[in-house]
Amino acid sequence: MEDNMSFQEDETLRLYVEESLEHLSNIENDLLAIEKDGADINEELVNKVFRAAHSIKGGAGFMGLDNIKELSHKMENVLGMVREREMVPNPEIVNILLLASDTLRNLLKNVEESNTMDISSHVEALIALTVDVAPKKGKKKVSDDVDISLAPGETLFTVSRKDISSARKKGFFIYIVKLDLIRDEGVSDMTPMDFINKIQESGNLFDCRIDVDAVGNLKVIPCLKGCP
Repeated sequence: MEDNMSFQEDETLRLYVEESLEHLSNIENDLLAIEKDGADINEELVNKVFRAAHSIKGGAGFMGLDNIKELSHKMENVLGMVREREMVPNPEIVNILLLASDTLRNLLKNVEESNTMDISSHVEALIALTVDVAPKKGKKKVSDDVDISLAPGETLFTVSRKDISSARKKGFFIYIVKLDLIRDEGVSDMTPMDFINKIQESGNLFDCRIDVDAVGNLKVIPCLKGCP
C-alpha cells in the first residue's frame, strides 16, 4: 500500500474492509456445512463462499493489497475445484480453508500492515491441495501462469492458466478493460468499490490494478475479466 494511505482517512479502503469482513462473517459455519455435505455438495453454499473469496480478491487488486489478493485467490482456486467437483471437501481441506479464512480476516483487520504480514504457510498449503488434485485429472498444475499483454514486453497481468482454460471451456470471452472513473461516461458517479462490485456481477474478474504510472493519479483502473 502507499505510505500515505490512511485507513481512517480513505473512505474507499474503509468500505472495502467493511464489505470484505461481511463476506467472511459466516464463512466458518458455511465451510463446516460444506464439509458435512462431503461429495454431495450444496452448490449454492459452495458458490456463496467462492464468490466471497472472489469479491475480496477483486477489491484487493484495486487497493494494492497484495497479500489479501494472493490469499483470497488461492482460496478461490480450492473452492473452485470443490464447486466443479474436482475435489471432495474432506476435513483436511476444510481445515486449511478455515485457517486461511482466519488469516484473511486478520489481514483485513490490520489492513495497513497486511502487505508485510507472513502468509506463506497458508498459500503453500492451498497450492499443495490444488497441485495434488490436478495430476490425477491429467491436467497441468494450476500454479502455471500465463502473461496477458497488449504489446510485446508489456505484461499487464499474470493469471492462472487454469482460470483462463476454465473460462474458455465455459464459452466465456476474455476482456481487458481500461476505465477512467472520472472521465468515462456512465461511471463518474460510481465509487471505486461500486465499479469493482458491478464488474464482478457481469463476469469473473481475474485481476485488477491501478495504473498509477500511466496517469499520475488513482483514476484509471485496468482490469481483466471473463464473461459470457
